[in-house]
Amino acid sequence: MSEIEMVAAVELEEEKHGGLVKKILETKKDYEKLQQSLKPGEKERSLVFESAWKKEKDIVSKEIEKLRMSIQTLCKSALPLGKIMDYIQEDVDAMQNELQLWHAENRQHAEALQQEQSITDCAVEPLKAELAELEQLIKDQQDKICAVKANILRNEEKIQKMVYSINSTSRR
Repeated sequence: MSEIEMVAAVELEEEKHGGLVKKILETKKDYEKLQQSLKPGEKERSLVFESAWKKEKDIVSKEIEKLRMSIQTLCKSALPLGKIMDYIQEDVDAMQNELQLWHAENRQHAEALQQEQSITDCAVEPLKAELAELEQLIKDQQDKICAVKANILRNEEKIQKMVYSINSTSRR
């Protein structure tokens, strides 16, 4: 492959990776260019560059390790959550079924209550009629008692008048 094709391929690869990998690839590319263009006297500078490259590689390795640990912790934390999410649908379905059962039971009890209410109303109807009749008889008796009391009061008044008139004639 020509150098232009290699550069294009490397750029394409870089687009696929994140910032950390891009950094590593750039460092590697710089190192390879340096190795190709080195002359015998520049070997010492090459060693300095190589040690700097190794330090950077160590730093990148540590960052990768930290990232790996963070991802592992995240996965450990996400696993129970995933299991909970798996059971949520089952729980929702069970709750829906239970709700339907409660609604059906509620309807049955409402119908039974309505039937009992109509039976009670039918049983109470003759008693209500008898009660109304007895109340009317009580009222009639009270009216008769009031009429008799009124008659007694009138008679007492007449007696008082007669006694008064007898007393007044005898005093004269």
